[in-house]
Amino acid sequence: MRTLIVPALIFALLPFVSHGEEEATLRSFQEIETFLTDATPRRTDFALTGRVISSFQPSTSPTDKGRIILADLDAESRAEIHLLAGETLPAAGDTVKAKGVVFIGKQNEPLMMMSGFELLAKGECPEPTDVRLSEINASRHHLMTIRTEGTVFDVLPDEADRRYQIVILKDEGRTLSMPLPIDQFGDRSELIDARLRVTGIFRRSVTGVRKFSRPNLQPQSPADLEVLAAPPDDPFAVQPLEKRLYLSSEEIARMSKRATTGRILATWSGNRAMLREDDGRIVNLRFANGVELPPCDATIVAAGHPETDLFRINLTAVRWQSVDRGAATDDETAEPCTAATFWRDDRREIINDEAHGKLLAVRGTVRTLPLPGARDPRLVLDIGAFSVPVDFSATPSQLEDIEPGCRLEITGRGLLLAAAGPQSDDLPLAQGFAIVVRSPADIRILSRPPWWTPLRLTIVISLLVMALVAVYVW
Repeated sequence: MRTLIVPALIFALLPFVSHGEEEATLRSFQEIETFLTDATPRRTDFALTGRVISSFQPSTSPTDKGRIILADLDAESRAEIHLLAGETLPAAGDTVKAKGVVFIGKQNEPLMMMSGFELLAKGECPEPTDVRLSEINASRHHLMTIRTEGTVFDVLPDEADRRYQIVILKDEGRTLSMPLPIDQFGDRSELIDARLRVTGIFRRSVTGVRKFSRPNLQPQSPADLEVLAAPPDDPFAVQPLEKRLYLSSEEIARMSKRATTGRILATWSGNRAMLREDDGRIVNLRFANGVELPPCDATIVAAGHPETDLFRINLTAVRWQSVDRGAATDDETAEPCTAATFWRDDRREIINDEAHGKLLAVRGTVRTLPLPGARDPRLVLDIGAFSVPVDFSATPSQLEDIEPGCRLEITGRGLLLAAAGPQSDDLPLAQGFAIVVRSPADIRILSRPPWWTPLRLTIVISLLVMALVAVYVW
């Protein structure tokens, strides 16, 4: 839970709490859970007896007066409680009777606020629970202080809240995100490929800008990140990517970092590339945050973590370096693109995945243009009886000279649009095909639409009618 967001939410939601008839005071964790399952905006008092398993002093926010995580005496249920009044907090390990109010605001935000507590017994601060990352359970470990280990898979900015950086741990095919406040932890990109032991509060979800999320781990200070093994000096000295078919997605996800070497055939979407190895195998690459794309036709070695789109084994969180093999020679001849290029049958029911990576040539008429600023700028080209998207990610400026109705000649690489899905997906997430343009040389404008388009004719007629009406009124 984002500690910087929650205090502001508390005060923002107070005016929206329903002030109708209050329910009876809740005195057990089970009653609290039942109360929170109903999203109706309302409030009631609580009086809970339990053991403090975590206690957090006020942050730098002036509205944050601290918070605790309270567990019932059987340690089966837990609740996070924020303090709005008072100057002291119970210490971790203490047994207390906490009093306050629990409510759900009009935006369905559940919150518990403590107005005071009675100290029943002092106790020792509980040790973190050691658990393997692959064995963390969202329900059983929610709000527990856990200690786990993993290899840093990637480090990327939180696009929804730029105050945070997300460090992703991986172990035995399981990943877990750690949102870290940048002003407290700094930039931790140097941890990529390091082996960490992390202590923090595990949550099955977050609060704040996002309303739903995967489970995450929240360390409380930089001291909670212990480096067990530093990143290797040579990040490319890893096992080559396997040449095996019919592995399960779970087996692929459990692989450690792998490397592949080959020629870049195309790039798209700002962080994607298609690499062909010497034996003809094609591997899709998804680059790590901030990594610059390699140029087309460059020969590189790429290292990343295996994933699958259920058609091939690809690599994600990729980093790369050039390989000197002399000047590349391209003796490929572009094949004419037809419906049979993408489908194995006339009814277009069976995808021809062999079209992925082929050099294709196509002529057609522009039907639609991409929206301005689109991440994947793809126009739609009509080619006789079927249409195909053409991806201009590598040369978006070329779209400025193209308009609907233009007749184009395009040369590019066939791209099977299949996204890597969760390990539990049993069916391919295929969305069809596109052609990826590699450079301005792949684009040729054969003709432009006539100036007298239906839209322009309509505008001219409308202007004439308005002029006639004006003359008549005059």
